[in-house]
Amino acid sequence: MPLLRKKPFVPLELPPDLKADEEVFMNPITKEIFRNYEEFFKRSILCNSLLWTCEYTGRSNLTLAEALQSEADAQDQLEKMPFALQQGIDYVIHTQQVRSPLSWEPLLGVTR
Repeated sequence: MPLLRKKPFVPLELPPDLKADEEVFMNPITKEIFRNYEEFFKRSILCNSLLWTCEYTGRSNLTLAEALQSEADAQDQLEKMPFALQQGIDYVIHTQQVRSPLSWEPLLGVTR
């Protein structure tokens, strides 16, 4: 899940007392449901702000949609690699201290 201010983003849960005929607003990116237009609008602004970071690549200054796409692209690239190489890259990703695109350059050269 993309990071918002270096913390994982957790979408709001569906309201428990939501009625089938109730008029609501849905955020198309997060699929969250809002009863109040102001809350919906605030979340829409947040999703379209350049505050998001791709958890896998460390790319920052993205919108939520761009961060989700970046994560999907990174996952696709990982799935194309041989399994033995995936394990090594997974280890490096999860143990690295600095989340900087520059730290990915050596890995990108190996995988292409």
